[in-house]
Amino acid sequence: MKAHQFFKLKENVFAPSPNPRFLYLTDQTNACLFKCKFVIEEKQGLSLIVGKIGYGKTSVLRELINGYIDDAAYKIAMLPNGSFPSEMQLAKAISSELGLPSRRSLDAQIREIRDYAFTVYGEGGTIILIIDEAQNLKGAQFDFLRELLNFESNEAKTIQILIAGQPEIETKLATKPALVSRIILTNYLDTFTYEDMVAAIEHRVRLAGGSMDILSDDALKALYVASRGVPREIMKIANASLLLAAVNQTKPITEDIIKLAIENILTTERNGESETAELRAGA
Repeated sequence: MKAHQFFKLKENVFAPSPNPRFLYLTDQTNACLFKCKFVIEEKQGLSLIVGKIGYGKTSVLRELINGYIDDAAYKIAMLPNGSFPSEMQLAKAISSELGLPSRRSLDAQIREIRDYAFTVYGEGGTIILIIDEAQNLKGAQFDFLRELLNFESNEAKTIQILIAGQPEIETKLATKPALVSRIILTNYLDTFTYEDMVAAIEHRVRLAGGSMDILSDDALKALYVASRGVPREIMKIANASLLLAAVNQTKPITEDIIKLAIENILTTERNGESETAELRAGA
C-alpha cells in the first residue's frame, strides 16, 4: 500500500513536482497572474516575477502557460533555466522553442526571430517568451532581451517577455537601466500566511478525495513554524510526514510525526552535504 492510500487519498498530493492542478491561488498569486496576463494580452512587453527559492515562481509560470497553451493564437517559448553560455545559445534556444531553424550567426538568428515575430503579430497572434531562473542570465543576455523588445509596431510589442528569478536578479538588472525602464510590472512572491497554508493543503487533499482530518491542528501549526511559510518547504515536510505516518500506522498526522519528518529531512540534507564535501576533497 502506498502512503497516500493509507489516508484514502487517490494520489500523493504533496509530491514535489509543481503540478498546476494543485496550485492554490492565494491573493498574491492571483494578483501576480492578473498583472502578467495584462502585460501579455495588452502586448506591452516585459514583466518580472521575483521570489526566493521555493516561493512558487515555477508553479505560477506553469499556471500562466496553461491559460494560453491551447489557444493557437499564442506561440510560447518556455526556457526553464536562464543559464546559457552566450547570447547565441540563448537565441538558438528561443528559436528552437518557436520551431525556427538554427542559423550560423547571431545576427541571422535574431533576424529569424524578428521576422517570425512580425509575421505572428501581423496575423493577430502573440509570442510569449518565458524565462525561469532568469537570475542566471549574464550581462549581454539582458541586452539581447532589450533588443527583442525593440521588435514593435506603432501600437504594440511583437514579443511579450516574462522573466522570473531569485532576488539577485534585481542586482543584475540594476546595471541595465535601459532594460529596467522597459519593465511594465514587477511581481514579488512572498511566503504563505498560516491561513494560506491551510487552504493550500485543503485544496490538494480535497482534489484527491480526502479531508483535512488527515492532519491534527497541532500538526498544522508545527508544519507552519518549521516551514516558515515557504510553499516548497511546506510540501516537502508534508510529503515526508505522510510517508512516516503511513509507516507508523498513525492517523491523523500528528505534531510528533511532523517533528520526526523534519529530523529525517535534516539528516538526509546533512548526509548529502557530507557526500558532496567528500567528493570535492577527493577531486
